[in-house]
Amino acid sequence: MTDANNQIDDLLQALLSLDTQKFRQILQSQLFEIWDLKTYNGNNIFHEIAISLVREPVAIDYFQQAVIEINTRYPDQNIVKKMLDHPNHDDGKTPLHVAILTGRKKLARIYIDNGADFSLKDNQGQSATHIAASNGQLALLAYFFKELHIPIDLRDNTGKTPLHIAALEGQEQSAGLLIAVTTDMNLKDDEGHTPLHLAAISKSYRIVRHLLMRGASKDIVNNAGSTPLKIAEQIGSPTQIQEVLEKPCILAHINPIRPPIQPIKNSRKTFIFYIAVFIIRYFLIFMCIVPFVHIPVAASSFLIFMLTLITFAASSGIDPGYVKKDSEMSLVDLYEKYNGDFVCPYCEVKRPKSNKHCQHCNRCVQKFDHHCPWINNCVGARNHKWFFSFLFFIEIDFLFHMAISLMLLLDAYGDVSDDPLYDNLNEINQFWEISLIIIFSVCGIAFLLVLPLFYVQVVNLLSNTTTHERFAFKKSARKSGKNLDSDTSSMLLPSEENDLTTMSGISAYGVSEVTIKHTTSCCFCLKREKTLTWSEMNEFEEQEKV
Repeated sequence: MTDANNQIDDLLQALLSLDTQKFRQILQSQLFEIWDLKTYNGNNIFHEIAISLVREPVAIDYFQQAVIEINTRYPDQNIVKKMLDHPNHDDGKTPLHVAILTGRKKLARIYIDNGADFSLKDNQGQSATHIAASNGQLALLAYFFKELHIPIDLRDNTGKTPLHIAALEGQEQSAGLLIAVTTDMNLKDDEGHTPLHLAAISKSYRIVRHLLMRGASKDIVNNAGSTPLKIAEQIGSPTQIQEVLEKPCILAHINPIRPPIQPIKNSRKTFIFYIAVFIIRYFLIFMCIVPFVHIPVAASSFLIFMLTLITFAASSGIDPGYVKKDSEMSLVDLYEKYNGDFVCPYCEVKRPKSNKHCQHCNRCVQKFDHHCPWINNCVGARNHKWFFSFLFFIEIDFLFHMAISLMLLLDAYGDVSDDPLYDNLNEINQFWEISLIIIFSVCGIAFLLVLPLFYVQVVNLLSNTTTHERFAFKKSARKSGKNLDSDTSSMLLPSEENDLTTMSGISAYGVSEVTIKHTTSCCFCLKREKTLTWSEMNEFEEQEKV
């Protein structure tokens, strides 16, 4: 096999040096069968193309050349598929697995187009979907689920689904996509861990929050008897994570600014309750206040009522700015073009910074502020001004009728026979007094509850921002100062090619010194978001020699 090893070494050197003629000559050689050309760890030429230091378009070109030569040499024998499905010796990964690991999305899809079996698993029982989830390959994940219709609940040797893997690895974007297409957030692996347990282990607040909003249970225990909160406390997760995993107190449920993070509930019941309270309150006002005051006061009450009603109806009924789906771009296309933070896997639309998917409405909203259960609608670009006006008039409403009801109550127990402001006080009765107390109490409590929300909206108006941007969006993104309303560089995916993969960079290594082991190590250590300097690479080479 020494000669075969030399042959594969020569083949890979031809690939790295971009020597097309030599590459084809070796493949055409009759000395060895092509499928026998393997490295010390069982990688065939398709594995090595996936982990080579050449740019992806070059790797694809060499793969296509190899396919032509193989099909010419072995017609009707399906050798390409057999080689694409061949696992290596180290971890049982196929060339498709390796292409996903190295971020070669286009090459991976070409492998599949040429017959690679995407259902094959490595020695850990991980399929292509597990590997894509673990490495944040969103376009491939979307391709697997949306176009190849691969089941989302495939298990590895430890019972983990791709969502378990993404949660454990802290892959926030992968987890976001997987949560969007997963129905059961409480699936357990062999150790009894749910994705929420694993998100607590990875200390990812974003994944924890997303899972809770989609119905993940805080109370499920693993095989060791630990809840996600207990795990978070044991490993010292950030306080923010521990707080959301705790059971919220009663007062937290009425917090208008930061309600507890919990499964999405239908807000229609809250909306109906608010409508009922609104009707009853104004029924009492028109029965117990308006008949007992002079016309200017009664007219003021009616005017406030109409302004409140109009702004409420507009806030509730107007489209807040729902984002329409671009029929020309699929979810796969979006993930291939844009950073995953700016793609909504639910609506399958581009989502700039100011836009957000509302879990209540299940729609993306332009310039999303928040979802308000009291109006049963989102507050967004098109109804934000109406909502602000509604808050303004409802606060005046509460304050005005609280003051009038209090004055009527005080005067009811005093000598008001000569008071020119009020008429017909001789009709006071017990029902009237109780009604005034109810009006005063409801208006006072409601005024205090709405006041913080109104204050937040005033600050938002003065600072030209939204509640979502102030309280939910990452500070780093808010401080970037970049306009993300169009196809800016902040939204578009950067090139996944590293400067080290240029032709001049390859020649700098010296082809004769590039062994198979060294090539593999370099490829897996490259971080595609970072450009390594030559001095850093020299240090890496010295460490490899040692």
